[in-house]
Amino acid sequence: MMIHEESSEPVIHIHFHNQGGYTLDDLFHLWITYYESKTHFSFVFHTKDITESPSLWQVCKMAMFMYSLTLRYPIHHYLRKSEIMITDKGIRRMLDWIFAIQSPVAPVYIYDTHNYTDIIDNNVTPIHIVLP
Repeated sequence: MMIHEESSEPVIHIHFHNQGGYTLDDLFHLWITYYESKTHFSFVFHTKDITESPSLWQVCKMAMFMYSLTLRYPIHHYLRKSEIMITDKGIRRMLDWIFAIQSPVAPVYIYDTHNYTDIIDNNVTPIHIVLP
């Protein structure tokens, strides 16, 4: 995980991979920490290093966490937006499942990042936008 400050609101870059280490529970803890400190923030999720599709349990766990946020924080959400960088159709299907089960708490912009230099140069538009 890498944190990059941009203006006064943090943009948190999360790099997922299958080597263990950073877990969904760690992500949830980080997310709640920002909510409890009442700090607005954004996520950028990088998925290019995921070599195995996440399990159905992980899909459900993410959807349940997002649902719990709507119950725990019904009025104000501190997450401004999420950007998800994908290179794999399996990850895209997993995201479709998550958002079919539960709407996001902030806009989600999904990018196909096969050509990573376009992302760096800001020359790419989202392939899909999911709104709360």
